[in-house]
Amino acid sequence: MEDIYTAWESIKNKTKIEYDMTDAAYRTFIVPLVIDSVINDDLNIMIPFEQDEGIGIDYYSKKYKTPLEVATEEVTGRHYKISFINHKSNLQENNKPVSSYYNVSNLNDKYTFDTFVVGKNNQFVQSAALAVAENPGKDFNPLFLYGNSGVGKTHLMHAIGHYILKMDPTKKVIYETSETFTNYVIKNIREQSTYKLREKYRDVDCLLLDDVQFLVNKEKTQDEFFNTFNDLHSENKAIVLSSDKHPKDIEELSDRLKTRFQSGLTASIDSPDYETRAAILQRYSEINNIPLSNEIIDYIASNIKNNIRELEGAFNKIKALKNLNNVDLDLDVVKNSISEYITVNESKRISMNDIIEVVCDYYNVSIDDINSKKRSQDIVHPRQVATWLCRNMTESSQDQVGKAVGNRDHATVINSINKINKEISADSPTKREIEEIKNILEKR
Repeated sequence: MEDIYTAWESIKNKTKIEYDMTDAAYRTFIVPLVIDSVINDDLNIMIPFEQDEGIGIDYYSKKYKTPLEVATEEVTGRHYKISFINHKSNLQENNKPVSSYYNVSNLNDKYTFDTFVVGKNNQFVQSAALAVAENPGKDFNPLFLYGNSGVGKTHLMHAIGHYILKMDPTKKVIYETSETFTNYVIKNIREQSTYKLREKYRDVDCLLLDDVQFLVNKEKTQDEFFNTFNDLHSENKAIVLSSDKHPKDIEELSDRLKTRFQSGLTASIDSPDYETRAAILQRYSEINNIPLSNEIIDYIASNIKNNIRELEGAFNKIKALKNLNNVDLDLDVVKNSISEYITVNESKRISMNDIIEVVCDYYNVSIDDINSKKRSQDIVHPRQVATWLCRNMTESSQDQVGKAVGNRDHATVINSINKINKEISADSPTKREIEEIKNILEKR
């Protein structure tokens, strides 16, 4: 028994290495595991969650039982049969209060770092979110996430909250929408009990406030949040905010809030590219045990492009069809079942000529400049942006894109695309420029 207790940390570490677990998954699901008891060859492990929290014994048994048994045998040279005990049972046996942080925090247990699919569009912002979760209140405070609806902002906010609580269940974390915050302000003003509001939102270790653009034109709410922000920030409490726009572009928001929102790290999330959309669908397929052919995944990922929520909605329609009607899923069946999503997401085709024209207007250069051999930065940068947009917003090949921007060769097109990708990943001004150009194109 002494050997297994002594070797436990090595066993956990070997599990991570042998099964190539991400740091986020390892810290969230494996690090908190502790040995409850060892009886002969039966090893009872206590998981950090209550059974009714959604990540219970069944989840651990399915995903981590075999990896832990294999790692345990490799480290100790002895085979143990592993069973899991939930956190709730253990706490009750010891007459300790059972944690109810999910109810307090308003967190959705589906939204964790482990279930967040990382792609080119969100790699930087996911890294920033994880850094905040690992050092809440110290790194990038506040963290301001912005992007169109349905690109993953809310998912990352919940993931931050979950991560903080898994690392330290004594932390106080609260997720709230701006609408709920506003309603609570109104309620407390009406009841003349604003101290309750301050107690609720200022006595936390991490405040996650979603859709802050809805604070506009609400002076009293902005005043209350301004004071809440200052109190939390001065005490190094973590603040994570989200919006559909960059802070400076939120009209009717007070300048003092805009300044504070931009004082930490401002990071945008783009719409997912094809590879990310396909990976998300693959993840849905695996989690729900609904096998989808590559042909089906390609069809959905190619036709639902901008909104992850609609991607999930389409998958749920397929899931219901499979589970309720036990229908064999082929491409024709899928096309018919999600036609409403494809219709909604069909938009007018944007041509390379449209893109080049808008890019020229945006940067105040001419089409002749784009097509020329000029190498000055004020011409090269718009040309590279136009190249990147033509490749990513149309179905054109690299050779076709090269011809559209002045008969550039294959290598030049690739270099331009790689350079812009690098700038986007670094969250440089180029990323925001591209978002603004996309918005102009979509409104034409």
